[in-house]
Amino acid sequence: MTLVVIGIDGMDWDFVNRFKNDLTFFGELLDKGLGRRLYIDVRPDTGPSWICAFSGLTPRETGIDHPFVYLENIRGLPKHKELVPRMKELIAKRVFLWDQFEHPWVLGIPVCFPPININAELKDWLPVILPTTPDEARKSITLMTEMLKEALKKEYDLYCMVYGAIDKIQHIAKDDRTIFEFYSLIDSCLEELELGERNWVILSDHGRPLPRSHSRNGVIFSNIAPLPEKMTQVHSWLVRNS
Repeated sequence: MTLVVIGIDGMDWDFVNRFKNDLTFFGELLDKGLGRRLYIDVRPDTGPSWICAFSGLTPRETGIDHPFVYLENIRGLPKHKELVPRMKELIAKRVFLWDQFEHPWVLGIPVCFPPININAELKDWLPVILPTTPDEARKSITLMTEMLKEALKKEYDLYCMVYGAIDKIQHIAKDDRTIFEFYSLIDSCLEELELGERNWVILSDHGRPLPRSHSRNGVIFSNIAPLPEKMTQVHSWLVRNS
């Protein structure tokens, strides 16, 4: 069975529930009992949270204890050089979900930066994966959706993609109205996808920003039941249902 995994960095369970009557796609999934809160039992989150989702490995096991691992110098951001060989070792050991598939399509997975892409190409990945303005975030969501739509027309055994825009908007927006605009945009984009008979999963790596971290209230939606309750259960659940 073909598997589609769509990540939405930073999508918050409480926010989705608050606006579920205005989010057609997510509201319908909730009405059907196809979604729940995903407790993020991984700290730090962001990169380590995605690493756990796609490999089952925690920061204690990987030694990657920072939200971001930059494999190259980017905009003067801290590289955390001691983490680079650990990340490269994980990639070389083929520990990730996509390594278990013969013909995967993988786009923008932020376990590290530059992100993981397989059979997909982002020529200018930075504003797509790490947008810094609302305009970049809109373009990011639209571009990634169109790339996924095109990929779904081809015969891959895994489709795996992570939207980065929601988290960035939640860090820069001053009001819920602006944040809702982007939840609504992704809601509309996902409603347009033709997933057919495929198994599909939509999940986040954490919730909304807090003063020194993020909410642990992530989300998970799927047509595969039962749903996992926490992040450290996700990888084994994905493997069982692949």
